[in-house]
Amino acid sequence: MKRIEKYCTSIVFCTSLLMVLFAVSGLTFKEKIKVACVGDSITYGARLDDRDKDSYPAQLQLLLGEKYSVQNFGVGSLTLIRKGIPTVWNELPKIKGANPDIIIISLGTNDTCGFGSCGDRKCWEYRDEYENDYRDLIDELSALPSNPQIFIAAPTPMVLETPGLDSERVAGLTVRKPRLQELIGMIKGLQVRRTYILLT
Repeated sequence: MKRIEKYCTSIVFCTSLLMVLFAVSGLTFKEKIKVACVGDSITYGARLDDRDKDSYPAQLQLLLGEKYSVQNFGVGSLTLIRKGIPTVWNELPKIKGANPDIIIISLGTNDTCGFGSCGDRKCWEYRDEYENDYRDLIDELSALPSNPQIFIAAPTPMVLETPGLDSERVAGLTVRKPRLQELIGMIKGLQVRRTYILLT
């Protein structure tokens, strides 16, 4: 059941994203349109039986078809904040090397770690840097030769009722859940040219 629920969530997200992509894209490409999905373990497809088939980037590839080439740049535990470990800033060479036409970013879940959750990870202590780091990341990616369209997806909600979570994990998520809403509020306030905010 857990795998099916995640699969359905991916389908809903990808379908919504697909409609937005076609709505805003008025460009004509002679070659395949390259899409880079940047995110944490959720983007990577952690805990799925077959991430190469069921992760949201894989489903997005299926929906978009042969004219698109979707790459999965998801990394487990990835943060957006520069001071996080690991951080998306260390992944930039790979992302830039792909020179994508479209970039989808979904980060923030792991930036809620700190102050009594996630062991000794202290991302939340630097939450005031989240918004500026996000703008800097977009500026970096916007400067690519491909002049990419950039989509920001709200971090996936935390589901405390997920089967298999122990009491310590539930306690940590309980602390972090309202923090995630705070970060989503920051995302809503981002004012960046040629960037589209997707709130799911």
